[in-house]
Amino acid sequence: MSKDKDGVNVLLVAAFAGWKAIPWVAWAHSDISPLLLLQKHHVTCRVVRKRRHAYDEIEYVDFRKTLGTTNIVLVFKEKLTTFSGNTANAKLAAEALEIFRQKGCRLSQRAQQLLEQNAMDGSS
Repeated sequence: MSKDKDGVNVLLVAAFAGWKAIPWVAWAHSDISPLLLLQKHHVTCRVVRKRRHAYDEIEYVDFRKTLGTTNIVLVFKEKLTTFSGNTANAKLAAEALEIFRQKGCRLSQRAQQLLEQNAMDGSS
């Protein structure tokens, strides 16, 4: 992650636009210039186009990991679509999830488990 005057840029290797009901199915993806920028009052994300969402527009933040992907998933209130950012790194994902938690976003059980695991790994 990098921090500057604009916020915290979570480094992504790819981004996906998916469906809330079937999160592993993406209707768009990009590995050219994916973006997940955590700013003071909102998050800016990009798969194809930049989109800005206030933190209170996020229903919850999820974490999904499978072979080759380590994704932060943003599920939005009143929208059928999701944003997934592949960090390819669980530690980086945990750092970003902690920021979402501090901003008042609800975390899924998987996301909470990653934070707990990261805290235990950091204390040893």
